Formats: sequence, structure tokens, C-alpha cells
Amino acid sequence: MGKQIIFTIQEGNAITYDADVLALKYAGTFYGVDHSVAALMVRHGVAGDLNDLRARTGLKLVDTNGAIASKKAMFIATPRPREFTYDAVREFSATMLYQLKFAVQPPPRIAATTLHGIGFGLDEIESISAQFAGIIEAIRAGDYPDSLEQITIIELEARRVQRCRAAIDRFLKGEPAITPLTGESWGYSIDVNKLRGIPETPETTVERKRATAPEPEPVPAPAITQIEQEAAKADTEKHVFVAMPFNSQFEDLWEFGIYMPIRELDLQGVRIDREVFSGDIFDQIRYRIETAAAIVAVIDSLNANVMLELGYAMGKGVPAIILVSKTVIDEKKLPFDLQSQRCLGYANIKDCKRLLQAELDEYRRQGIL
Repeated sequence: MGKQIIFTIQEGNAITYDADVLALKYAGTFYGVDHSVAALMVRHGVAGDLNDLRARTGLKLVDTNGAIASKKAMFIATPRPREFTYDAVREFSATMLYQLKFAVQPPPRIAATTLHGIGFGLDEIESISAQFAGIIEAIRAGDYPDSLEQITIIELEARRVQRCRAAIDRFLKGEPAITPLTGESWGYSIDVNKLRGIPETPETTVERKRATAPEPEPVPAPAITQIEQEAAKADTEKHVFVAMPFNSQFEDLWEFGIYMPIRELDLQGVRIDREVFSGDIFDQIRYRIETAAAIVAVIDSLNANVMLELGYAMGKGVPAIILVSKTVIDEKKLPFDLQSQRCLGYANIKDCKRLLQAELDEYRRQGIL
């Protein structure tokens, strides 16, 4: 068996995950986990302040000295949130492996990173596809350290882990060079030689050395994987902006009642987590709304942020699908300004999915989607 690299997605905290290198992004400033790690570095005296950790020249590699579980932290410069596309996600992964090969000593065995792009308003399935495609691209080009044994993506949200794993399973089904791990652990083994189109070399014996063997037939160039094909078209696909609270109370509704029907129509479903931003979040929200094919707004709780996003979309002429529980309608809690608007009242999650599917189908028939 030739060189194998394990890929896995694990539920957990990147700060406490023990790896040789934790790779993070620097998108003009620090966000989310990137900010948390940088702040810990400052608190533990690894850096004087956040300015010391900025990847101004494209890369900042630091020994963590116990500030986090990983031995080194690698901050990779990326575009700012508005320009952080799926192609930028793919490029991040490819750059990560390249820098692991040429910048990190001692050579790393285990590399970790987080999911990228989702908090900035990218679709999670398209994001994980682009992230994995970047890894494949780097391995195919030979831009990885020979010492590398495992690449782990760490994510706090258990349900997002399961959705991303399921997406990877679909895209990698039948790929000869990337096969599922056996046993209870989820993950994939990447056969480097098969992926790169390098023929297997049998063990050389004295007899083989003396024998006159025919020249091996040339190996055809490796076929592009399905997940790479998916990543290549992600930036050209239409997206639906979803305005709803980031609240555990709405997670089932988001996953099964909204995100699922959007994905079933081969559309991207995006929402922006306000907690990952330290700058002007509304600038990014405006951009994702303005570029959306439509907006879906869940106004059950009359959340102020949701109402603001819905109002902005309507003002910009973005087609709006307004979802509200029948309880709100029955109790006459619908705001006066929305009483004249078409609102889809749903009884439960299954009903929400049915109503949204029908509305999206109609939008597609009209050429909106």
C-alpha cells in the first residue's frame, strides 16, 4: 500500500484539539475561532498584541507555547468577507497544504483547521466541498509534506458536522482514490498515488532485478473528482438568503423545513452568523441580500434583526418569501406593516417544507430562480 492521508471532520473545539498545526484564516482582521485563538496567544504572552499575529505577507506561523492544544498556529491571509468566495475557500485549503510542506518544521503529521466561509454567508455544503477540493488539488500537485498522515476539520456544531459528513459521503461515492475508513470512525483514506495517477511499484526482489520486464504502460491522467466539479461551479450558482434567528429553537426548522428544500432545488441557502463578526456585519448582510435570487424570512419571533433584513430586501426589490407560524397569525400578532403582505402560515416543520417547496417551484417557473 502506498502513501495514505486520512481526512476527517470531527465535532469539537479547535482550541483544545491536539494537532501539530492549526491552520486559520486572516481575512483582513480576525473573526470567530481565528480571533479566539489570536486572543489566547496574546493572553499567554505568545504575542504582544493582535497586530503581531496579522498575516501581512500572506502567512504568520507561530509556536503556541501551550496557549492552545496545537503546537503551532498558522494564519493564512485570505480576502475580506465580501470577497471570500468558494474559490477563496478552495485556495485556502490548497495554500494550507503548500505551507505545511515548505514552511513548517519539524514536518507535521497531523494538521487541523475549521470550516470556512459559513459564518461569512456561504452555503455550508458548498463550503465543505470547496474546502475538500482544495485539499485534493494540493495533494494531486504534490504540494503536501511527506510526513502528513491526517487532516482534521474541527466544528463545534454537531448537526453541522453530520450535514457536512453526509455531503462528503455523497460526493465521494465511488471515487477509487478516496475510500471510507473501516470501523466506527468517520473519515476517508486518500490514496496519494492513485489520486496523482502514479502507478503502484511492486517490491523489488533479486529475481525481479535480473528479469527483463517490459516498460510499464503510461498511466492516464487522473479524472477530476465529483467534489472538485461541485466546487468549480459554486461561485456561479444562485443563492437564497435566509433571515431567521440563530437560536437552537429554530434549528430543526432551518435544517429540515428551509435548508433541505432549498438544496433539493440545487440552490444555495445562506445565512450570516452575527456572532463571528467584529466589524460592520450589516455591510456583509447587505451584500449577500443584494446578490440573492430571493430571501426567505422567518418572522415567528418578530426578531428585530430578521425584520431589518427583510425590510432591506423588500426595499431593494429582492423577491421575499415570508414564513410565519399559524399560531402568530391566529393570535393576531402579525405586525401591521406585514398584514398586507403574502405570508405563508405553517403548522409544523413538514408543513413549512411543503409550502416553501411550492413557492420555490413557482419562483423557478417564473424564472426568478
